[in-house]
Amino acid sequence: MPSNSLQDNSLQHYIEQLKNMDRNQLILTAAKLKKDSLAEPLAVVGIGCRFASDIKGPSRFWQSLSEGLNSVAAIDNKRWQHHEFYSQDPDEPGKYAIEQMALLDQHTQFDAPFFNIHQTEADLMDPQQRWLLEDTWHALEDANINPQSLQGKSVGIFVGLTNHDYEHLQHLRGNMAAVSGYSAVGSATSVSAGRIAYFMGTQGPTLTLDTACSSSLVSIHLACQALRNGECEMALAGGVNAILSPTTTIAESKAQMLSVSGQCHTYDHHADGYVRGEGCGMVVLKRLSAARKQGDRIYAVIRGSAVNQDGASQGLTSPNGIAQQTVINKALEQADIHPGAIGFVETHGTGTPLGDPIEIQALGEAYQAQSRSQPLYISSLKTNIGHTESTAGVAGFIKLCLSRHHSTLVKHCNLKQLNHYIDLSDKNLTILDKNIPWPSEAPFGAVSSFGFSGTNAHLIIGPAPQPEKTRQAPQQTQSALPELLVTSANSLESLQKNIAALTALVEKPEVDTALAAYASHHHRAHLALRTAWRPGQRPQLPTSESYQKRQLCALF
Repeated sequence: MPSNSLQDNSLQHYIEQLKNMDRNQLILTAAKLKKDSLAEPLAVVGIGCRFASDIKGPSRFWQSLSEGLNSVAAIDNKRWQHHEFYSQDPDEPGKYAIEQMALLDQHTQFDAPFFNIHQTEADLMDPQQRWLLEDTWHALEDANINPQSLQGKSVGIFVGLTNHDYEHLQHLRGNMAAVSGYSAVGSATSVSAGRIAYFMGTQGPTLTLDTACSSSLVSIHLACQALRNGECEMALAGGVNAILSPTTTIAESKAQMLSVSGQCHTYDHHADGYVRGEGCGMVVLKRLSAARKQGDRIYAVIRGSAVNQDGASQGLTSPNGIAQQTVINKALEQADIHPGAIGFVETHGTGTPLGDPIEIQALGEAYQAQSRSQPLYISSLKTNIGHTESTAGVAGFIKLCLSRHHSTLVKHCNLKQLNHYIDLSDKNLTILDKNIPWPSEAPFGAVSSFGFSGTNAHLIIGPAPQPEKTRQAPQQTQSALPELLVTSANSLESLQKNIAALTALVEKPEVDTALAAYASHHHRAHLALRTAWRPGQRPQLPTSESYQKRQLCALF
């Protein structure tokens, strides 16, 4: 059996070694290679996301977390006539007893021509499909991957989605004459992931799944499995949640799941349920070996993940502490990491009086809190952006990756008095009350997500290693063309925004202009309207005549 792995030997030398092996040695070598591939860490190389308070993209998201921003606000007729459905009496039929949510402002905005979608079809598309398309594009650009380069590639797409409010609204209208062929695909769960693959032309495993609030973290778990099994060479995973109808809010209010006080008071004595929130998040995943060879910027590395089910608990929607411990232990086993090496856990932490104490107990047992030399820090993103339901898992995962990338843990909000049913005196757990550096002696982190259907997910990440090489622009020679910044769009308005953003970027002293110019040529899509300019000069917009020609071309 060879003493080193395939990565440490030249291919020819490795082939010669195989020729000299007998049958048993070949079997052992094949088994080892399979085991190594199934255990290979996975790199997070791109992030696209949006949440309430106009949070768009990982940079803005991290800034909001660092500042302790609270995105929860008054419902204020953003989706429906709030006063028609609100009542202080929680038992009044057809009414809910809550007044706050964390809602997005851009649910009606969508650049249909950009995605080659006719406006008639776009009008019948669930906003969740629109957000997924946009944030997938943003995630790929964040990873320096031209989405147009993925045509025919084996790219896996895994999407978590639960709510179907847009479909319900169309049914409530009852206008059968308005039903068209676009009505079915515009709201179909399967199309949410399939539309992304169709737009980019990818041919890897593609699916939409629903495990309630754990949906998007389960989607990341499945993406990891697909990558390790060789089912795809890259994966996109995440989830989306849009709240467009009062129906589910009324049902959850009747079930006493929602916070009448209007905040997720996770782990606090005044915890009275969660606040509903909207959002979308998609991440780009690669095998670590591929990401390092390609010189990718890596946010964090996934070391292990696990999914299980509560089974028979106190009730269908009640959490099961033993099952939570089990899923954590399975993730640790796959990651091959000692519990003491985990420095931080982004908890599920919805802010329910029943669920919070159970989760704390499970964390203390699974992470052997009593025997730890250093505290295990915990917090919950839901105290910032509400409970984004099918997006909650990927939202917590993105927060975890950004925390690891910036080597900083951010404070947990809305905690004034610890829940009386939570006893931390015998547990080495610390709920973060301020921003602190990530503890160097415990460099790994984890995230939990539990669905009210009983499906639990837990995932473990570690810091990014130094890349084997750094992406660099080819050396310029005297005969080479001058460095040009290039940007494109499908409308003049978008083109102007792109020009402003790229100009601002290259003016930063820490930015390598040559690398930025190279990336603008090779790692961005080239759309219908384009312009190029030398750094320091003023770019010219396309003329009216060329603009009209480009518009015409973009339609075909």
